[in-house]
Amino acid sequence: MALVDDKDIRGEDDVWRRVPSSPSQLTYEHDERRWRPSSAAFEDSGPDDPMSALLAREDTPQRALQGRWSGWFLAALGAEMLRADGQGIARDPTEEDPSHVLVFGRKTRKIQRRWAKSARWIVPPDLPAPP
Repeated sequence: MALVDDKDIRGEDDVWRRVPSSPSQLTYEHDERRWRPSSAAFEDSGPDDPMSALLAREDTPQRALQGRWSGWFLAALGAEMLRADGQGIARDPTEEDPSHVLVFGRKTRKIQRRWAKSARWIVPPDLPAPP
């Protein structure tokens, strides 16, 4: 199935990415004294499995992080930035996640680093700073 960029998802819309509490998914910026998602948090799930996300305007943080997602964090990126980086956003609702979308397109390390540094926390990590 070919994915098609959904033009009903506006540039000003936010797309939420769930981020696990894992050393490979979080980076601590000592100079800013804050946690941010690592670039690994914005990888595709597999070669033919685009990055999974949620359309913010159709969801709530509480619902997005319930059940098996409890203890995870939630980061936001703007649809306009994703598209500027050559990505498409396709709706992919599931029974568990009616607001589910797929972010598809080539994700270089440079793009993933930019997203990691630009992401805004919706539900931030409440973790101590590393030594």
